[in-house]
Amino acid sequence: ALLQLATREAIFLVDPIRLAGSLPRAVLKTFLSSFLSSPDVLKLGYGLDGDMKMLAKSWSFVVDVIGSPKRMLDLQIFEKLVRRVIPSLFSTDLPTSEDVEEDSFVDLNGGTLSVNPKGLSRLVQRCLGKPLDKSQQLSDWERRPLRQEQITYAALDAYCLLEIYEFLCKKVVAVDPKFDLEPTLDSTRKSASAVIEEEVDMAYREVCDVRLRSSPNPPKLLGPPTKPKDLSIIVDYMFQGLGRQLRVCGVDTAILSNEQSRYEMVKIAIRENRIILTSGKSFFWARNQVPDQLCYHVMTKKPQDQVKEVLEYFNVQVTKHDIFSRCQVCNNAAYLSVAPMEFAKVLQVVGIPQKSSEADVASLPSEGTAENNVEEGSTRLRLQAVEGRLWGNLKVVGSDLLLTHNQVKVDIESVPPSKVGEVKEFYICVNCGKVYWQGGHFLRTVKRYEQFFTK
Repeated sequence: ALLQLATREAIFLVDPIRLAGSLPRAVLKTFLSSFLSSPDVLKLGYGLDGDMKMLAKSWSFVVDVIGSPKRMLDLQIFEKLVRRVIPSLFSTDLPTSEDVEEDSFVDLNGGTLSVNPKGLSRLVQRCLGKPLDKSQQLSDWERRPLRQEQITYAALDAYCLLEIYEFLCKKVVAVDPKFDLEPTLDSTRKSASAVIEEEVDMAYREVCDVRLRSSPNPPKLLGPPTKPKDLSIIVDYMFQGLGRQLRVCGVDTAILSNEQSRYEMVKIAIRENRIILTSGKSFFWARNQVPDQLCYHVMTKKPQDQVKEVLEYFNVQVTKHDIFSRCQVCNNAAYLSVAPMEFAKVLQVVGIPQKSSEADVASLPSEGTAENNVEEGSTRLRLQAVEGRLWGNLKVVGSDLLLTHNQVKVDIESVPPSKVGEVKEFYICVNCGKVYWQGGHFLRTVKRYEQFFTK
């Protein structure tokens, strides 16, 4: 939501949200190209791959510019290359548990920091002596105007890279005067890949061999039970099956698709304050990108065991009413309820064949005449609330059935005609239009998950 540019003389905070709506695309493209493609300016970043992917997602029309930058250096990788030359560079610079009182905090520019920083904050502490204040990292960056604390955080987040680069250069040149201080982005990735792989493998072997050692997760916190709707998570794409089952239980679950990168997973976790569920090498990578409380290592292998593990660890108590309380397609938790008689009239108007005859449908009782309830192109149906979740209307437009408040098309094609006269109530997801009803599948699912119900 923000593009930060820092030089020794000034810091610029560029707002893509406002610029995209006020400037022509050609101007924005020229703006980015002027420095991304310039061979005259060295550009520094930290975790550049993820930032570039997010920028391309926000401004898709600059993909060609982002894909061919010049003189760009990722300090996350550059630091590892320097440590290959100076292995003891950071051996004694961080406080240990003996040096710092347990649970103590450091106050920096009004922010509250843990004494065990991660990622860029940790590198800032190693190089400059104090950690970067990350207290604003989880704040709402979509809201405008930004608060002064957010502006200060964003400025420091960019400017500190200049100081880090100068520190690392001085250290490594003193040991190896021929060290390449400006490797290209591609060559840096290739030369550092072995180092990163080796470090991750070592961490995984030493900390997370589940057959020999204990879980890398913090101990379970004892406290009041958590309702499924109050636990917000995002699952790595390797745990899509686990994500779908947690969503069935009513847990607020975002599921990383095969097309999305883990950088996007981290961005979503930070922006929406979601806990990442992953394992193995991905866990150690993700844990270095987010606060400890936003990353959990799944220990078990089978999906059903994984569901039990997660629910027990976070002390989530599921009830029968939580089953399918979220849309299985989009994770939304709000529905409109429609009685079968009302649904039958709508289906008759939009031309969906039904089990009942046309005469039977026309004779179904209602609160008003057919003209008042269903009139193609303009008439709306009066609907009930579902346990107070939401109140809303439906609208027939041509051959489509729409939700009037957001014009989402209702997925009526997925409803078997025979069900119209059999079920007591239909539930329509107000976000994507998926239609649900309680039938045999619902009863079987309740039976399957009743082992997790509150006793």
